Amino acid sequence: INTPATVTFLTLTFITGIQYVLLFLYTNHWGFHPTFIQSTIEISIIFLLNSVGYTATQIYRKKKEKQKFDIIKREETERIREIAYITTLDKLKNTIFRMNDTLLICKTINEFLMDIFKVDHSSIYLWSDEEGAFLPHPTGQNANRFFVYDPFMLWLTDNDEILTKEHFTKAPAYESIKSDALRTLEAADAEIIIPLTLNASLLGILFLGKRKDNTQMSVEELDRLYEIRSTSVMSLSNAIFYARSTALTENLEKKVRERTKALEEAQSQLVMSEKMASLGVMVAGIAHEINTPTGVINGSADNMEVNLHYLIRHFSEVVEFFQDEEFTQKYTVIIDRILADNARETLDPKGRFKIKRAIRERIS
Repeated sequence: INTPATVTFLTLTFITGIQYVLLFLYTNHWGFHPTFIQSTIEISIIFLLNSVGYTATQIYRKKKEKQKFDIIKREETERIREIAYITTLDKLKNTIFRMNDTLLICKTINEFLMDIFKVDHSSIYLWSDEEGAFLPHPTGQNANRFFVYDPFMLWLTDNDEILTKEHFTKAPAYESIKSDALRTLEAADAEIIIPLTLNASLLGILFLGKRKDNTQMSVEELDRLYEIRSTSVMSLSNAIFYARSTALTENLEKKVRERTKALEEAQSQLVMSEKMASLGVMVAGIAHEINTPTGVINGSADNMEVNLHYLIRHFSEVVEFFQDEEFTQKYTVIIDRILADNARETLDPKGRFKIKRAIRERIS
């Protein structure tokens, strides 16, 4: 009896039965005598009105139940979407937090945004110290670049909020920067601009294009963009820090290799210098050892030459001296005494010269 048709039939039957009972009481006990036709018409009208009223009630109840079901269904659909979004976002976080390549991180984030928000394109511009500008990542997306001295870039550094094109076209608060903002959005072919700020410094810029269904971002979707922005800033900053640390480490290793090579060369030169110095000392010693006897021989040769020349010139006188027996005896005695005085000593060249000089003095 829970079906609407059964409930309606029973209700109308009950109401009709009551009305017939009242009609019976009117005619038999209270003295009221309507005609049968009047009673039938009255009962039919009442039955019809009851049927219409009850049918309207059932229709209204069904409508309310349908609305309630639609609300429950919509809430359940939103809950499923929210769970799917949270799951996808967690997967994105786990993926990009394990990456160290900024290009790969930017590519992953762009694909995620295009899939979740149904935009025709997404692009990320990161700051480049070498170029002094914000360059697209991946670089093959377009040839645009935004320099740090651009008025809108300077303004965006001080205004860390997600902005849409409507902010600059309709909100009076952005009138002063309107032209520069619209120029930047047009250059990037974007409808939404998301600054990627870290410690009051503009790390990069994220641009989102038009939605495929031409709808505007809801407040809930903008809140999601804030959450995605935080995740993107963390992952990109980690990747940039890793890249700079790696470059610094490689630079330090290169400098260490260069310094080590320079030290090895200096050490080699020092060892070579020491070897050359040792060789010089050795050569000098050898030269000294060679020059000393050579000098002695040379001096002796000179003395012998002088003495031979003297003997040749005074040969006759020498013969006369040695023919004299008294002179010969004296000479022999002098030689014996000198040799006896120096018999216990080893005569060096200097000693020999002294003996020679003493002999000459005694002879003379």
